[in-house]
Amino acid sequence: MDEYIKRKDVVARLVSAFKLQAETATMIVESIPSANVAERKHGEWILEYEPNGKPYCFHCSVCDGDFHYIDITTAYPFCPHCGAEMEVDG
Repeated sequence: MDEYIKRKDVVARLVSAFKLQAETATMIVESIPSANVAERKHGEWILEYEPNGKPYCFHCSVCDGDFHYIDITTAYPFCPHCGAEMEVDG
């Protein structure tokens, strides 16, 4: 699996460890091709109930979006509104 790092952190380490000038370290790091990577959001479903105690909907902890279905017992492993990956008890 590929690993991704922040360029500014690598530059700081090169400057610190090898006493490189910041411009030289930046030039070295920027010469490495970057990957197109999106940060992954993580959240959890919060089960909401009707006043009579019957489950009503799942509520996303990231975007506050609701996931409504009659007689729901489980929800998607991701939020259909914001795409956050939901923690699954297993």
